[in-house]
Amino acid sequence: MHPVLFEIPMPWGDQPVYSYGVMLGTSLLVAWYTIMWLGAKKESLSAELMRNTFIVTAISAIVSSRLLYVATNPDEFHSFGDVFNLQGGGLVAYGGFLG
Repeated sequence: MHPVLFEIPMPWGDQPVYSYGVMLGTSLLVAWYTIMWLGAKKESLSAELMRNTFIVTAISAIVSSRLLYVATNPDEFHSFGDVFNLQGGGLVAYGGFLG
């Protein structure tokens, strides 16, 4: 798999679209529709409950992925603000699983 799928031309320079981000977004969309379908159709659960649970789970997975990346790569961060700079990448897949 190519790390950069394509680049979008912008006035300040080309913006790369990374394959990891596209796959993460695709997986979240598929999970959203699967959860809503399974919860509403199969299990007769409240749509609001399923929606809230999914949002909390997705956010905690992304945050824990970033935190584990920061913990496993401390040399890449020179200041506290670098932790929040997402342009440089930095998510760990198993961090999302643990989150």
